[in-house]
Amino acid sequence: FFCAGVVSVVSPRSRMGVKGLHSYLERKLSADAYRLPLSELPRRTGSDVVVVDGMALIRRLYPMDFDWVGGGQFQALYLSVGEFVRAWSAAGLRLIVFFDGGVDEAKLSEWLSRRSRDLATCEKVAAAVSRGEAVRASSSCWVPPLYVSKWIGAAFRAHGCRVVYTAGEADRAIAAHCVGRRCAGVLGKDSDFFVLPVPLYLALDSLRERGATPSVVAYPRQAVLEALGVPEGLLPLLASLVGNDFVEQASLSALHGALLPGRHASGGPLIEAVGAELRRAAGAVCWDGSGAPPLQLWEELGGGGAVLDAVARGKVEASLAQYSLPVDDVAAAGEEAGGDVEMAAIEGGGEGGGEGG
Repeated sequence: FFCAGVVSVVSPRSRMGVKGLHSYLERKLSADAYRLPLSELPRRTGSDVVVVDGMALIRRLYPMDFDWVGGGQFQALYLSVGEFVRAWSAAGLRLIVFFDGGVDEAKLSEWLSRRSRDLATCEKVAAAVSRGEAVRASSSCWVPPLYVSKWIGAAFRAHGCRVVYTAGEADRAIAAHCVGRRCAGVLGKDSDFFVLPVPLYLALDSLRERGATPSVVAYPRQAVLEALGVPEGLLPLLASLVGNDFVEQASLSALHGALLPGRHASGGPLIEAVGAELRRAAGAVCWDGSGAPPLQLWEELGGGGAVLDAVARGKVEASLAQYSLPVDDVAAAGEEAGGDVEMAAIEGGGEGGGEGG
């Protein structure tokens, strides 16, 4: 019962976003070539502010060796957050931390699928506890305490950071703030940040905040575009046609099968095949990514065989909307907020249960 309650409201980030894109770009863009000392970020970017996806920090700041069954080890969490903040402060950097306030409707199907898997995990743990067995945390069998994102947010605020809870999922609010305030970059572990128009994506899993020279792998926007071989205007459609949290790959199976006949369509080969087809089709209909995709583009994709039905196209179009940053949102993000703990509403955010993402 306790575990089931946790699953209903907690959603620590694992790798999210475009299927296979994070791993693909990590292979294409050498970590050694893009690793930067944290102290170099202000000089390189002209800003001392890093925007943080707080949901991505849950597993890092509340690790599996903390109590996760008996209610929570919150003093240790407070100290963990303090150590994290001090590493950035020592490099001359300030953090503003965003947390999801709910689930966007466009992602609800993917969210439900993940929560179903989490519930199955918790049921296994509950069964083991009822049998009197010792339960050890592992990456496949662990959930953090109830409302952990609220506790982490409170700890960041106590250590002097600005904290924002969004109306829906935080991704677009994070990107809008980074662009509107001309921040150094975004720290997270979601490949959607390769697609959203942020100038610099700092890969959380690469962060080394301890040691003599704390550093992180920082991917510039231009390097990402060159690695993928598509102009910026086509990047959201590439992400949507590969498959992401908005468009499940099953909806795209006809297109993927046409591009990679007789092969398992996934990962790098799929990303490259979709990119090549998108460049060809967009060139054929003279579309540069501005505005909504024209009808001719849908007809051209996959060799003109109408490989995307109306349902799949609807999902792709909804996905494209999630990658756009309305001008008003960017402008609002550029205004100085009056408080240190804020609620931010981004158009399109849905009302979701608890802290899902």
